[in-house]
Amino acid sequence: MRWTHLFALMLLAASSLAASAARAQAPADAHLWSNGSALTLPEGRVEGGLSHATRWGVDDNIEVGAHPLLELILPHVEAKVRWLHRGAFTLSTWHRVSYPTRLLNVVSREGTAGLLPANTLAPIVVGFDTSFFATLSSPNERFHGTLELGLSLAPRLRRGDSVVLDFPFLYSRFAAVSSFGSTYAGLAFTGVLSDHFSLSADLRFTNVDVVPHGYILEEGASLTWYPTKHFGLALGYRVAHGRYPVGVRTHWMPTIDLSFGSGG
Repeated sequence: MRWTHLFALMLLAASSLAASAARAQAPADAHLWSNGSALTLPEGRVEGGLSHATRWGVDDNIEVGAHPLLELILPHVEAKVRWLHRGAFTLSTWHRVSYPTRLLNVVSREGTAGLLPANTLAPIVVGFDTSFFATLSSPNERFHGTLELGLSLAPRLRRGDSVVLDFPFLYSRFAAVSSFGSTYAGLAFTGVLSDHFSLSADLRFTNVDVVPHGYILEEGASLTWYPTKHFGLALGYRVAHGRYPVGVRTHWMPTIDLSFGSGG
């Protein structure tokens, strides 16, 4: 079970990266793939992947999603709603409800996948995340620039021990569990290089008040190959620099993601 928990934890980290990284798209299928912008999936489109949520376009303005494997350690559901689409400008909001207590119990152990002491009494927490996306697209929709502003809240329904998940790339995304709430802001860009290759890059700043003047600045980029509208392969990297409880640290990791889509 220890290696199972470690794999799940690594998958959670990868999923967290994919959730904030802007993934690009092929020009022939400009609206078929989710790309971290304010754009939503077309009606009937279903998309999933190795390290990102499975999403379904309910209609052209609403998509819902969840990661089936991560439900085992982090029960959650998410939705994106497109409120405005005028010419090149799109405005949307993204919402997620989660139950982090399950994850805290999984990582409260000794040895492999242990991020908290084994005797930790995890608080009962419900997570609420909301992001505002504003995207400006080029006339031919080959390029997208996106501004994201977000808020994470994690009210406690039962008191417990103080918990800090200072694991690289999870620390900022679960900061609200340690301090009730956190804020973040990001910029993302996607651009089409050719008929089947796209490039994406993003920058994200998260306020982490677990420590005085705490913060995480995360940056990443990826190259995506879309041979068809049903399959994609992305290779890239992520770098996170910030102030942790143990001091200022920098972490980096290569990333890989497979995407599968149908309909739309």
